[in-house]
Amino acid sequence: MARDLFRMGVVGDTDVLAAFCNPLMVSPPGRLVFFVSLDNHFGVPRSELAERSWVETSDGRHSSSGWAWEGGDLASEEHHIGGLLSGPLKMTDGSDLIGPGTSQVTLHLEGIGEGETGVALRWPQEHLR
Repeated sequence: MARDLFRMGVVGDTDVLAAFCNPLMVSPPGRLVFFVSLDNHFGVPRSELAERSWVETSDGRHSSSGWAWEGGDLASEEHHIGGLLSGPLKMTDGSDLIGPGTSQVTLHLEGIGEGETGVALRWPQEHLR
């Protein structure tokens, strides 16, 4: 199952790997948690993942505020940077981001370098709980 939780993409010259961590946790936190790895042999461009990434659900809910990065320095321009990107499971009105009608969650990783379009990584219902 763990292998099914990984998604890959490319933004410019940067390889992006993300894993949806919540299904692996015995006691899930009150946040969505993704492990994110950025690799670029020219140096990962300065990135603003916490400020510019967001989640969209299949039933039209969006979560773009309250995201946090805990990991490598996204301004260091190192070749390999990894860490945890987490965001709220509740909407600003207190309702659940992921509800019974949610069939898919899409993580939009934006803010990797300047002017890059970002990448959208999807996880189907079987991984949502």
